[in-house]
Amino acid sequence: MKHIAFLILATLLIACEKPKPAPQKKVQSVADIEPPHDVPPPVETKPFEEGYDVGVAAGEAVAKARDPQHPKLRPKLPNEDELSVLALDAAGADPTRAQKWQRGFVSGFKDGFARIADRKK
Repeated sequence: MKHIAFLILATLLIACEKPKPAPQKKVQSVADIEPPHDVPPPVETKPFEEGYDVGVAAGEAVAKARDPQHPKLRPKLPNEDELSVLALDAAGADPTRAQKWQRGFVSGFKDGFARIADRKK
C-alpha cells in the first residue's frame, strides 16, 4: 500500500511541474522609439492675443473712468453677461474677431481692470 501511495504521489508531482516561463521581450529605450511623422500644425493663438491686448486697454480705461470721486473704493468689475456684450461690441462686424478673439477680449479686460483697480503697475 505504501508503494502505491508513493507512486501516486510521484505521478502527481511530475504532473504538477510548473511550466517554464516564456522569455521576456526586450525593453525598448527612448532611443528605439520612432518619432511621430504626422505632426499637426501648432494651434493658432493670434486672434486670442489680439483680443486680449484690446481687452486690457478697455479694462484699464473702464477702471480709470469709475475712480474719480472715491479713490479708496475699488471699482466694480462688470459681470460675465456685461463682459460678453462688451466683447461683441468691440468685435463689431469684423469676421476675424470671432469667439476666440472675444474670449481673449474678456480675459484681457479682467486683467486690465484688476491691474488698475488694485493699483498694480
